[in-house]
Amino acid sequence: MTAPYPRYVQPPTLWAIQEWTGSNEQAVKDYLAAHSISAATAVTGSSIYLLMGSSSPSYASGTSIVLRNDGGGWYVDSTRSSDNGLAPYSDYYVS
Repeated sequence: MTAPYPRYVQPPTLWAIQEWTGSNEQAVKDYLAAHSISAATAVTGSSIYLLMGSSSPSYASGTSIVLRNDGGGWYVDSTRSSDNGLAPYSDYYVS
């Protein structure tokens, strides 16, 4: 076979990451909008809060806002603040 084929039957989770530097609120807003995440932001000191219904995850300066998509759309993974331990998408396909 010359074309790549899936290594696993279940497709991998897709991830999107935007670093919060403490001063890039507009970049965070643009990132959320690009992934159709409906959330307001509030900045207090060097932390940013994502105001989303009953959830308001916060991120300290120097951490990342991580979104995941398991096939049902993008949502905030508030348990992650970096890409540590994530496998690259290319690991799921072989030639």
